[in-house]
Amino acid sequence: MDIFRMICLALSQGLILGLLAGLLRQQWRHRKNPDFHYTPKQLEQGRKRWKTGSKILTYTTFGMLMLGFIWCLYFLVLALVDPGQAEYANNLSEMIVGLLTIISIGFAFYEFLRQGHQKESE
Repeated sequence: MDIFRMICLALSQGLILGLLAGLLRQQWRHRKNPDFHYTPKQLEQGRKRWKTGSKILTYTTFGMLMLGFIWCLYFLVLALVDPGQAEYANNLSEMIVGLLTIISIGFAFYEFLRQGHQKESE
């Protein structure tokens, strides 16, 4: 458990440092050249990348949701067939639902950002 805790701490620190570095880089770029603008070609490439990412994330998310549905159904049947394992099945089903909730929130956030980029570029 200590190793898992250290991994989570390292990932959290990496995320925070990455976000700060990105913010500083963005600020430095705009201070260096305040009239910086992306070319239409760069904007179109960015839109294509967001659209491709959206397609990949859509299929991945719905695939994960379907797998979660299948396994939750399995654990429901397991709990009905073997009442001695009902608590185990319930705990695993709750874990799957929690994970799928996080995945769905991440997908919704990505789509929200994509919609914002589409409105910005118009």
